[in-house]
Amino acid sequence: MTYGLTNLVDLDHVLAKPVYDPDRCSINYHPLHSEYLIIGYSLLALNQQTKDVGTGLLIHMGLDYIDCEMMKKNNLIQTGTFNMYTISHFLFWYGIGKYSDLKTDEMFSISMVWEASELKLPFKFAKEGWMNKSVDLIANYLGFVSGRNG
Repeated sequence: MTYGLTNLVDLDHVLAKPVYDPDRCSINYHPLHSEYLIIGYSLLALNQQTKDVGTGLLIHMGLDYIDCEMMKKNNLIQTGTFNMYTISHFLFWYGIGKYSDLKTDEMFSISMVWEASELKLPFKFAKEGWMNKSVDLIANYLGFVSGRNG
């Protein structure tokens, strides 16, 4: 639950004009995504009492960084069944598997809801075929199990 709540860090996007820009890198653009706060998130992850919050924030920042790097590579998104976002799916769920008490059925439920919700999202990153959605679900599972067993 804590890891999911750390996504509230994206509330700083409402301060941007426009709120959503698919070609904008969040790192060092949004206030809660600054390199100085990322150092603070690292310190939170080192403290036993705030470890979950810090780890969740670092996972979030790591995935945002991957997104920034993918944007630099001529928008290599949504081509074929396996793409750069598939890797971020694996890494995200690896972190959840390693650092949370989430059960496998809960992971599948969250994954399915996310993939289904992408059908309605108006953003470029959400436009993908069924094969890519299937590969993303497999990457989610493999990442989760790898994190759980690693």
